Amino acid sequence: PLDHRLHIKEMGWSTACGGDTDPTAAPAAPAVADTPGRNIVVASNKQWESREPWRIYADTKSSTGLRNVIEVLVDRDPVTMDLVPMLATSWEQIDDLTWRFTIRDGVKFHDGSSVTAEDVAHSINETWAESNAWTTRAFMSSQITAEVAGDLLVDVKTEEKDPIVPSRMYFQGVWSEAQFTQDRATWNVSPIGTGPYTIVDDDPLVLNLEINPDWWGDQAALEFDTVQFVYRPEDAVRLGAVQTGEAHIGTWVSADSCRAATDIEGIDCRSAPSVETMFMKMDLRYGTDAGTVMADKRVRLGMRLAVDFQTIID
Repeated sequence: PLDHRLHIKEMGWSTACGGDTDPTAAPAAPAVADTPGRNIVVASNKQWESREPWRIYADTKSSTGLRNVIEVLVDRDPVTMDLVPMLATSWEQIDDLTWRFTIRDGVKFHDGSSVTAEDVAHSINETWAESNAWTTRAFMSSQITAEVAGDLLVDVKTEEKDPIVPSRMYFQGVWSEAQFTQDRATWNVSPIGTGPYTIVDDDPLVLNLEINPDWWGDQAALEFDTVQFVYRPEDAVRLGAVQTGEAHIGTWVSADSCRAATDIEGIDCRSAPSVETMFMKMDLRYGTDAGTVMADKRVRLGMRLAVDFQTIID
């Protein structure tokens, strides 16, 4: 899908503010877009269902802005879509059922504690646990578990062969195990992560973030000291928020609003392919009509050869 975003022309973009992510309008906020300095306001189309950090995988009701707070093991280059290191600096398959991830050294949580292999293994096990039944499991093939393999080493295991485990780790956020086990209520609304921004408050209609001065990444790349996401469900309201100066950016506007914005002085609209990655799973289980057919390698190969991937990409 195309991600249409309105923005005030002078603002430009911050890579730290990426994120895509209805039903009742929030009260209007005071005009803030003319505030000088390194502050930005984004009008979002979805109300936050919660801020539980496992939702960073792209839950449309919770992911907006959250990936600036909770970082993943493996990220994607937004241009090439190649997997790139984030909290994991490298990964390798050590046997048919095990992938080993090396965790970045020296990373601190927002509370100043160090990220450990135990934190990472805990986050993985909770994210994919059958007992939690979190919707991330929709992106799983066979059951995923993790165990500590060294000071900064974590082994991710699957019950059956899974060649795309690193791709699944794009959905894997890392949070503080101590907060999860000792202060679960706070974890739900103000999770402790490692990202370039921290959550300031627990307002359900506004997400206020401020810069993390101890972020392990390139501080110079962060264009803003504060980032505010406001909830504006109606398309026209998000357009109006940018037009009146309530917000600098309005995300996920319709194509009609995108075209209308080009006629408004000082406002621009940019469109780009979404970085969302889709998974398709073939049911290989014997004993079912689909499974019995798909279990035949010749059928799977025929499907593979029948799809014109290059045309789809183009």
